[in-house]
Amino acid sequence: MSGPHLLGVILIFAGVFVLLSPKFVVSQTSLEELLIVGATSVIIGLIIASTNGGTLIDFIENKVKKYHSISGHKIDNWTKLPVISTVSVISISYFSTNIPNGISPTFSGTITEFRILLLSENLTPVFTFKYKSKNLAVNVAKQLATTLRATLELKLMGYEG
Repeated sequence: MSGPHLLGVILIFAGVFVLLSPKFVVSQTSLEELLIVGATSVIIGLIIASTNGGTLIDFIENKVKKYHSISGHKIDNWTKLPVISTVSVISISYFSTNIPNGISPTFSGTITEFRILLLSENLTPVFTFKYKSKNLAVNVAKQLATTLRATLELKLMGYEG
């Protein structure tokens, strides 16, 4: 769960706690104020937690949509998918460190990401998709290359497939 989504879940729990607090905490705050604060927190939390983005590809009509979704409603327009000549899978490794903050676990280490690059005829990247799993990235790349009738390149260290 990423930072914004975690914030959404925390707001939901905080809102539910505020709404339930009159059952077990004596307070000078009016019931109306508690309902407004609690409900607002839950609503904002639900919106944040249900927000995401991605890319849709319509292979039949040869179009693509990079979208942002808020509560299931996808926002953005379809555009024509350029000709893709090559689907390439590469691995990228980098060192990552979380700064100690008292909440998140402190993690340091080498991260390996697998990226699928959809390359145009002049080998310019048109789209990039990131994966944490090498097998998933390779399987998706094979499907994309077959569907797009493109060349598949696997530029992975130690890949035997």
